[in-house]
Amino acid sequence: MQVKIVKKIYKRLLSLLDRNLRFEMQSNSKYTKHDVLEPLIRAQAENTTINSACRRLGKMSSDDVFYHLKKVPVRDVMDFLSDCLQDTFTRVRKENRITGEVDIAVDVHKIAYYGKDQNIFILGDEHKDGTSKFYKVITLCIVSKGKRYTLAAIPMCFFDITVNLLEQLVETARKYVKIRYAFLDRGFLSVDIVNKLYDLGLRFIIPIKRNSKIVKLMISCFLNGADRIKYTMKSNGKEASFDLVVHETKDDLVGFATSIPGKSKNIAKLYRKRWGIETSYRVKNNFFGKTCSRKPAIRLLFILLSFLIYNLWVLANRLSGKNSPITAGDMCIEFVRLIENGVP
Repeated sequence: MQVKIVKKIYKRLLSLLDRNLRFEMQSNSKYTKHDVLEPLIRAQAENTTINSACRRLGKMSSDDVFYHLKKVPVRDVMDFLSDCLQDTFTRVRKENRITGEVDIAVDVHKIAYYGKDQNIFILGDEHKDGTSKFYKVITLCIVSKGKRYTLAAIPMCFFDITVNLLEQLVETARKYVKIRYAFLDRGFLSVDIVNKLYDLGLRFIIPIKRNSKIVKLMISCFLNGADRIKYTMKSNGKEASFDLVVHETKDDLVGFATSIPGKSKNIAKLYRKRWGIETSYRVKNNFFGKTCSRKPAIRLLFILLSFLIYNLWVLANRLSGKNSPITAGDMCIEFVRLIENGVP
């Protein structure tokens, strides 16, 4: 049963790529569009390069594959992901019967870049893993139990304003689901973001950024037996107010900016759902190929394709059922077998 399901998923992936990645093949070409796509999928499944995937397949050279992939503009790559994520979600929702409100998490996924060149998609950040340059993708994921799914993802560029991207993500999500709570990383805590969350009518939780003033306030609340206080952030003549919730852990006091009522332990428990997005990032790494290409469209294609394959893996497990789960590794192995032997 699992083999049949993975075969169905693989055919779906090929169909989505074939339909949404638009590049022309000459009528007299000895290769088909699928011959170009297969090394790309294999590279993702084996965490390897197009060059390595082409050598193992023994059909096209990596130069030929890149020749065709380079025809796809950056804008088409970004649109391709949006179309594919939403296409797959209609099937996930049908199989999983996603109804009612869902909890969502918004985060920024960073992919290290080690080249010396620059383009609008290579962004600076704190030094990590030997570099301070990254490709970044801002994502919105459903993190409700049993309903995890990457519903929207936008590659970030130098000219983007985060608050506008947040609004775009939420507008996309609301085409498909009703949002109950939104969980964001502390990097999103700003006057503009908080006010935008209010404008969007979202109830939210964001870990507080600790500084001497905040720590002193949290300690004062704790000593006075209070776990919630009204707090106003100010920046560049603007301000945003929220409840500062103080929660005691085994080792320390932690704070949350929130618009959700309730006890501090319940707020902390709710926010732990956000770790579902971290789990999804770890699984996505199973579907991430390698490339030395300096072309933004190629690099973004590798990154965004991992999000698409992750969602198809979610769909595969919805079809398979709880009693016969399909691991990410097993799906990758079966993808490679299908590529090598052909899909009947």
